[in-house]
Order: sequence, then structure tokens, then C-alpha cells
Amino acid sequence: MTYYELKKYFDANKNNMSFDFKLRIHRALSWSQGADTETRIDEKLIKLWISFNALYGSGFTEFSELNNFLGSVIAVDKDKMLKTVLLEKSNMIKNFISIPELYDVFWKDEKETREERERKASVLVERNKAKYIEFIKSGEDADKLLFELFDLIYLLRNQVFHGSATYESEENVDSKQKCIEILELFIPIIIEIMINNPDANWHEVKYKPIRNEKFNPQTKEEKNVAQDVHGWLKKVDKDGEYKTPPLSKEKRRIVYIILEGKGIYTTEKYYTNDGQEGLIIKKK
Repeated sequence: MTYYELKKYFDANKNNMSFDFKLRIHRALSWSQGADTETRIDEKLIKLWISFNALYGSGFTEFSELNNFLGSVIAVDKDKMLKTVLLEKSNMIKNFISIPELYDVFWKDEKETREERERKASVLVERNKAKYIEFIKSGEDADKLLFELFDLIYLLRNQVFHGSATYESEENVDSKQKCIEILELFIPIIIEIMINNPDANWHEVKYKPIRNEKFNPQTKEEKNVAQDVHGWLKKVDKDGEYKTPPLSKEKRRIVYIILEGKGIYTTEKYYTNDGQEGLIIKKK
């Protein structure tokens, strides 16, 4: 599914979901939306990883939780969507696991020549290829194979997030692009599986938004926006949603504060042909 298809599917199925689960999916989809419209490779990779991280992280030890998370997703994947993709996208996956720079051993001794590093990494490359061939034959241990894929992405993620890569460098652009392809392939499928299984143990979400119970407008602009919002929400209650006119950044900020205090509305951004930004307000 595309981002917009996933968002529509989520909205159609979220009435009986817990607040924590809805927040987890909402956060992941928000970053997916950002990645969907992103053309810069570094930003796209960062947004995709955060989208994925939102699906399983608890705020502190996210990588140690990854293996258990992938196992949980596989366990509730009754339609075997992940296994099917792992089998169907064999060329993409073989090419991905063949990138020596994605293996930690490649970077262990940076005094070595590239040939020496590639030789050491090739041992792990061949090991992963053998695991993949065995998976194709047996269809078993899909969670372990997925973990290997995301483990490779995690190395590049660390390079980027911890300042060990130069912004918009051509040095590792091929690795970044292939990581993006894997993330774009699996994130929508994982989100769809989770939406279909909202009652599985996806764990508590951390850093929940602080609800403002009451918004007290002070400035003239705040009072005008609050009056507008009051009228918009009447239309939302009647028709299910309302598309605001284009709003400035400050007006959107005020709208978010008001709606957060009410706790029963969601928003989705839209853009006009000339690039102005507005909001579509809906009930949760």
C-alpha cells in the first residue's frame, strides 16, 4: 500500500484500537508521509528509519527490542505477507546483503586496504546468502532473515545518526539507496499487518503527548483562530471532516493546541497548487 492507502485503511479501522496503538501507528505514518514526498536521499533515509522505529521502539533500548518485534509481526502475519515478499523480491534482497560496507567487520580495521576489508566482509555476505537460499527452500526463520536485513540497515543508520557520514556525500549513496528500497518495501507491509492485529502485544508507547484540557486564547489572532476552529468543529461533527483554508504556521500551531486539548480530533496536512498548507480535520 502507498502512504495514502495506508492512512485511509488506518482511519477506517481505528475506532476499536487502544490509544497507545493508534499513537504508535499515527507516528509511524506521519514519518512515512514525510519520506513519501522527500527527494533528498539523506532526509528520506532518516524519515523512513524513524517511521520504522516508531513501530517498535519504547524510547530507550529500541535495537534490543527489534528481534522480538519482528518475531511478533511474523507470528500474527496469518496471510504470510512478509514471507511472500521475501521470496518474491529475491534479486533486491540478494543485492542488498551483498554490500560489504553494511557489515561491521568492514569497518573494524580502517588501516586495511579496501580489498582486505571486502575479503573479510565476504565471509558474512556468503553466510547471509546461504541463509537466504535455505529460507527459499524451507520458508522457515523469516524473522531471523528480516532481522539480518534490518541489522545491516542499522549500521548505516548509526553512521548517519551519529555523525559518521557527511551530509549529501556521494561516498555511500548506493548503500543509502538500497537501504531506502528495503525500508520502503517492508514498512508499509508491517504497518498493514499491525493494523490488522491491533490487540497483539505491541507494548506501551513512550513520550505520550501532554493534553491541554483547556485553551485560553490571549492574543487577537488566537481568539480569531479559536472562533474559526469552533465553527470548523461543528462541521466536522456534522460531516465527519472539514478542510480548512490555507493556514500560516502560527495559525496551524494554535489549531493543534486547541484540538489536542479536546482529544477527539485528528489532522492531516494538505497542500494547495501554489504550496500553501492547510489541514483536514477529522474525528478519531
